[in-house]
Amino acid sequence: MSKIEMAALKNSDEGKRLSKSALQQRSQENMAAIAKVEELKMDELSDVVRQLYPGVVRVKVRPSADQPRHVLIGSAYADHFYDTPAALSQKYGVEVDAGWTLLGQLNVPNATGAATQAQPIPTGNQMEDAFEQMALLMNNAFRLANAPAFPALSLTPIAIYRTAR
Repeated sequence: MSKIEMAALKNSDEGKRLSKSALQQRSQENMAAIAKVEELKMDELSDVVRQLYPGVVRVKVRPSADQPRHVLIGSAYADHFYDTPAALSQKYGVEVDAGWTLLGQLNVPNATGAATQAQPIPTGNQMEDAFEQMALLMNNAFRLANAPAFPALSLTPIAIYRTAR
């Protein structure tokens, strides 16, 4: 996760503005957080991840078959679907073209603040500070893993339905 975050940071506008020493400091902070994470048991870490991101399904919509790279991408809670994700995949396949309608909100990044990352707020409690650093690393990795690259756009699904005829 640290390598992913650092690679993304180096390629971002914020990373290009940072000095080499600032990038090295960020890398050292990440390594310190990783050392704390390695002290945790793997199943405990898995529980933390499951609690942070429970039951999420990715929803991808192609508004036009002529432009396959232009995709709207969002996340939805699996509990709000009638069928489980596995059952939907078995019924319709990975790419569904069955007359569904999606109502959603585009998530257009804020030009002034989108590239800035949250910074930890030290409390002096080493364990709490390490957990916060770990949570920020995981959040950044999740954001990186889920952020679509242009021409795809991020979308918040509000309703997905099919008209009965």
